[in-house]
Amino acid sequence: MKTVRKEWKRCTQKLSEPAIHDIRVALRRLLFSLQLLQQAYPQWFEGKLTSPLKQVFKQFSDLRDLQVMELRISNDVESYRSLSEVHHDLEQKIQRQKSKLRKFFQKNSLRQILKKHRSLFEKLSQHPNLALETASIDRCVQSSFQVVKTYVRKLQLNDPESIHQLRIALKKYRYQMESYFDLMELSRNASFDLLHHYQTLLGDIHDLDVLIEFLLNWRQKRYGKQSRHLQRPIQHYRQQQLPLLQQLPSIKKGLLQLSPKQIIQGEVS
Repeated sequence: MKTVRKEWKRCTQKLSEPAIHDIRVALRRLLFSLQLLQQAYPQWFEGKLTSPLKQVFKQFSDLRDLQVMELRISNDVESYRSLSEVHHDLEQKIQRQKSKLRKFFQKNSLRQILKKHRSLFEKLSQHPNLALETASIDRCVQSSFQVVKTYVRKLQLNDPESIHQLRIALKKYRYQMESYFDLMELSRNASFDLLHHYQTLLGDIHDLDVLIEFLLNWRQKRYGKQSRHLQRPIQHYRQQQLPLLQQLPSIKKGLLQLSPKQIIQGEVS
């Protein structure tokens, strides 16, 4: 929770792209730590402790998407002057989202949001010898990995939605395993790093999908369905995405060969 408080304070001072990224990472880690702790110590949990955090997390999502697109476009606007209008519109959207977030910070206290969570961690710290429900934790991570496997089998290389669903499932599982390693006092290993690598590749593919769709919608709204405005930068981003898409078969094969046991023990096929 210290990290969440630190990143929250940072965001109240500056809503930069790195700050928004880091608060989202901190919130995710806390969310998945709570999910595993609920499996480990079910007797200490009352009500849905994760729901308020999920609502807070959503507050940062739109700004994060806009900032990722703006960062990429700002690097390309000199090469593709047609992006200048889009870049200007993105900057305005970002400012509007920042205004919304500032109002959110004014109306919501992190101390109040984390009140129940702080109480829970205080109770747990007062009982350091509590027995871990390791069987429940193991079932939880096993179940999450089966969800990943389900989406791996459904993966279609020309279907952005199937790629997106796998990305979400893998991201959830990786954060859950990160919490598992911390809870069980285990060290990160090569298998865990491989999961991170796969997640990064899928994330890069998704970011380009979002950007391309945004440009197509922006063009249609501004210039009509038949317009070829922005065709060169759109083609440029598709070319950037192509080598990433070509790695999907190896990602699929790698994930199908992995098991939770291998990830915990650090084995790589």
